[in-house]
Amino acid sequence: MMQVDTHETRSKLPGILKKIGVPTTVLPLDVGDYVISGPSKSVCGSVYYEEVCNELKSVEDYLSSIRSGHLNNELFQMSCAYDNSFLIIHGSIDRALVHRKIKRSTYYHYLAGCVIHEADEGERGSISVLNFETVYDTALFLKTIHDLVTKNQISREPTTKKPIKKHKIPSSKQKLFTIQSLPSIASIRALRLKSAFPTLKDLVNAEKEDLMKIEGIGDIIAESLYKYFSEK
Repeated sequence: MMQVDTHETRSKLPGILKKIGVPTTVLPLDVGDYVISGPSKSVCGSVYYEEVCNELKSVEDYLSSIRSGHLNNELFQMSCAYDNSFLIIHGSIDRALVHRKIKRSTYYHYLAGCVIHEADEGERGSISVLNFETVYDTALFLKTIHDLVTKNQISREPTTKKPIKKHKIPSSKQKLFTIQSLPSIASIRALRLKSAFPTLKDLVNAEKEDLMKIEGIGDIIAESLYKYFSEK
């Protein structure tokens, strides 16, 4: 399923996605414009959902957000909230740079910064930057990502016969995976809960009032979590 932010309904893209067979649902998103969710997975005994976040900007919007500094905030939130994200720019970069009188060196400096800047607590998801000439090209790319994620075909298998060193998943990541599997907890809420409660035991033993102190956790979600923990 592809979640589309309510602000994107003014764009042509949702209509194109529908025409090429991509199922979408429109709702307010905390981060990104299009979020693609795949089937559940089990990691270290915890269930989580593979999600890919996509932020879309026209060339003009992209260059404006660089100058205003707004882009840095958006990319920071994406990197904290998702393991995999795309910043998709559509339109002609060449014409926009000439029109705005922006040096190419400045443009490439910001382009590199989109990819390599670190997020909170040293943890960061990957952000890839892509440029497509038309909205239709963007729609085809999103459809491809949607098909790969929803069919669980995004794993990368080694082609070498040499032993591959397996890295242990950090405990902080395991904690985040566990919190994301809770009812009504999206990526941003999971990060806030992870930060507010030092351990999972603290979270499970939290009172409803403590849960409601977390930004984005209202009465309904807090009640749902409290009941969920009480039944365990």
